[in-house]
Amino acid sequence: MSGPIKDALGALSRHADLINAALDAPLDPREGIPTKALSELRQVSALRPAGDDTYRLHPKLREYLYDHLQLYPAYQSLSQISADINLMKSLWSAIEEMRYAADADATAQLSDRLQSTVFDIADNMQRNLTQLNNLLSTRYGNVRSIAAKRSQNRWYQQQSANLLRDLAQLSAAGSAIERDAAAFGMTELSRFVRRNLLSLILSWQQALSEMQTLLSKEIFRTREIEVQHRQLARMDTWLRQQPGWMGVEVDIDAEVPDFLLAAHLPAIRAHIEPDDSDSDIRSLVVETASTLPAIRPVEVPVELQRLKRKVSVHEPQPMTPAMRASERLYQYVTQAPGSVSLLDWRKSDPDAQTMRSNVWLIFAMTDLRNRQISVVPVLVGETKGKRRSHMFDDAVASGPNRIWESA
Repeated sequence: MSGPIKDALGALSRHADLINAALDAPLDPREGIPTKALSELRQVSALRPAGDDTYRLHPKLREYLYDHLQLYPAYQSLSQISADINLMKSLWSAIEEMRYAADADATAQLSDRLQSTVFDIADNMQRNLTQLNNLLSTRYGNVRSIAAKRSQNRWYQQQSANLLRDLAQLSAAGSAIERDAAAFGMTELSRFVRRNLLSLILSWQQALSEMQTLLSKEIFRTREIEVQHRQLARMDTWLRQQPGWMGVEVDIDAEVPDFLLAAHLPAIRAHIEPDDSDSDIRSLVVETASTLPAIRPVEVPVELQRLKRKVSVHEPQPMTPAMRASERLYQYVTQAPGSVSLLDWRKSDPDAQTMRSNVWLIFAMTDLRNRQISVVPVLVGETKGKRRSHMFDDAVASGPNRIWESA
């Protein structure tokens, strides 16, 4: 190992704690960080100035640690391959020029550089697929709101769409290079491009298409959750405005287990995953569990008194003479073949005679009309000084049989 590389790796190893801290936030010398450690890390270009007095981690080193630890912060963009595609095209154009110039050494160097670029494209695509898989499997970790989850869904959907367009461009460029290399007699380079690039593009496109489908489903599911939360908020507002509503009475079957009806469910005992055999993870979980607060004594639950709403029972209203008379009048009118005079019928019914004739007339007309019986008042003849008379002294009811005969 050469001297500069050994010194750089040794500086990173000696100050691993500062590298870990710089991965989360910029380093500030005013927080008690040794000046010598900062100087060593700056000499190996591990730290970059960020502002006046703070230092941030080198972006390439940060990207390497994120890939190694599979830690992806929010809105982490995917690795774009468009620059590598343009570089691959430029290298192939340079190779064509060197072949026309019969410069074998330059052609070999450019071919090696082209192969390295192909490996870089494959590595970046593998990194993108791993990042999307991890983010989709964890649903981007814990978010504080539905709007944040919807925003991240749209962000990665746009990122994957851009990557699909780059893959289409990569397929066209790779096919052209592979075809031209075979035509020029560069069989090794043609076979290399076909094996390490063209054979993988189809699987990359299928994986990105499946992830875009999952992202679309997540966006649709987020919209449904948003609608359900809005309905739940409206229901909560309505319940707060109706404090006297006691809820819906449901008859619970006796076969329901008692623990489902308990006011307090039994406590759940937390334990370490038995399949996890990593000693570091196990020690970390034990250390975290030891910092938890002490278990509070379990209070004996007080049996809640269940109250039932008192339902008032309405007793049937007793029949009055007027009600009995109106019922008999209705039966008589519906069976009578002709019209029936209400005052004449009153003379034959003792219950109807308990009311005055004018009261009976209004009562009987209203009751029969409510039962869809045609009732026509008998107007009093015209008097002197009045062209029309609006007074009546009797009414005639026509049953259904009479109405059908007149029709």
